[in-house]
Formats: sequence, structure tokens, C-alpha cells
Amino acid sequence: QVHTAVLASTGDQVVVKVLKPGVEEVLQADLGFLYIAVRILSFLSPALARSSVMDIVTEIRMSMLGELDFRLELQNLETFRAFLADSGLTSVAAAPRPFREVSSERVLVMERFFGVPLIDLDGIRAYSANPEATLIDALNVWALSVRNCEIFHADVHAGNLLVLRDGRVGFIDFGIVGRVPPEIWEAVEGLGTSFVANDAGGIAQALIKMGATDKNVDKGR
Repeated sequence: QVHTAVLASTGDQVVVKVLKPGVEEVLQADLGFLYIAVRILSFLSPALARSSVMDIVTEIRMSMLGELDFRLELQNLETFRAFLADSGLTSVAAAPRPFREVSSERVLVMERFFGVPLIDLDGIRAYSANPEATLIDALNVWALSVRNCEIFHADVHAGNLLVLRDGRVGFIDFGIVGRVPPEIWEAVEGLGTSFVANDAGGIAQALIKMGATDKNVDKGR
């Protein structure tokens, strides 16, 4: 549940995100059932067991349960805001400032953004002289966050991207984020370099580092 409010102590206009009572129990039960069902199906079907369905379900379960702790989302907001500041992108994009002192596991209080959805071209024109450039800015900031930020927004859609009154792109709702470990980026770069150099051994080594196989591989072959 999301509500608008004004902080009595400062007068700041804020958005208050509250965890609805009973949601955690329902979600735990539903995801638990899904997890058990997939495990049973994987046992009964060897072909399914060789796929990544179990890993996908596990990742979805962990991600959705993580959304129930608003302290994690608060940390995600602070991390992304720090990335924007460190990258010199605060004139292009923004994320809501969280108010840690009045937030908790079940309540998240953050700065209220005023703007229009990124797909509202008529609305964007009221805040941006070049809507196309604004769309490109949004894509560039997101792409840079994937490469250079500890986390990146993993639920990017029209409802979570706004064009603010000052023309900047506003990223909201950081309940679902992704992470790419440094060793994976190193492997991706190694894969590209090895491919250009036609280095089969280097390609194999990079794929192993990326987790493309869970078995021992004879790189010499």
C-alpha cells in the first residue's frame, strides 16, 4: 500500500509505502508450494531437472521475499543515489531520497516525485524540450548502472520511470534489483577479447568463469 503524506517535522512531501498485513504469510505459503512442486517435477522428469527451472524459481522466491523487507529497498535507494552522484549523473537522473529515521522493515518513507510516465510523450513535452533525448538518457543511465553500480533496477517499466518537472528521469520502486558480480564482468570482457583473438582456450575459460557449466571441463580439448 502506498500513500502520500507530509512530514510534520520538516514539511517534506513524501510517499509512504506500507506492507499490507498478512501479505508475508500468504506469499510464503504460495512460494513454498511453488518451490516444492518444482522440486517434485524435477525428480519425476530428468529433462526438467537438467534445465534451469529450479534455479529460476529459487531466484524468484528469494527476490519476492526480499521485497517484504523495506530496509533492503531503502539500502537500494541509497546505493543508486550514491552511484548517480559519483557518476556525475544527478543533473540527468534521480531516485527518491529515503528517510531512514522514520522507516522500518514494514514502512518505507521516501521523497515524493512529481512527473509523468516515460511513455506519456505529450506530458514529457511539458517538462522536456527534447523527449527523445530524455528517453535516451533513461536508457544510458540504466545501462551505466548495470556496469558501474553495485545494483541495477531490475523492474524497469513505464510505471517505475518518470520524467520529472525539472526534466530529469526519475527512477522509482527499488524493491527488485539485480547484481552482476565483478568476476562475471571480468569473464564477459575476457570472452569478448578471446573471441576477437580467435582464442578457443580463452573462450572456454571465460565461459567456465561465467558458470556456463557445473561440471569439470577439459579445457585442453
